[in-house]
Amino acid sequence: MKPFKFTLEAVRTLRNRQEKNALEQYGKAVQAREQALAFLWKTREEMEKIFQERLDLSDGAPASTLAHLEKWTGEVAAREKESVQNVQLASLRVETTWQDLMLARQEREIVEKYLDRQRERYDRALDREEQKTLDELASRQGALNPLTPAFAWN
Repeated sequence: MKPFKFTLEAVRTLRNRQEKNALEQYGKAVQAREQALAFLWKTREEMEKIFQERLDLSDGAPASTLAHLEKWTGEVAAREKESVQNVQLASLRVETTWQDLMLARQEREIVEKYLDRQRERYDRALDREEQKTLDELASRQGALNPLTPAFAWN
């Protein structure tokens, strides 16, 4: 009998490659989200620093210092708003790439299940052919009957 050959090997290779690419994209999306979150926390820490400086100057300060703090607060607030949007976009990208990864995994698993079924059919056919060969050997004339001892010649 011919050796086993999976008929959809090219599709299997393609599905494995697609799953690997989807996994890489998911990893990159998670890293991007982590970076966006880190920048957001850094911006919020800067806002805390501004708040603390305002508390320290509550007894009185020159107008120029207060104007500088007000300008700084506006710039950091704008960065914080942008950072929140970036985190939301990055989270959306993570969800999208996760769904892509799950779809790629399901498509690969479908091909793997088909491979398993095809391999099982091949193994059953191989077993039938082997049994057929054994039956032919047993039914040949002059073959030793396994129920009769070999030394019973007379």
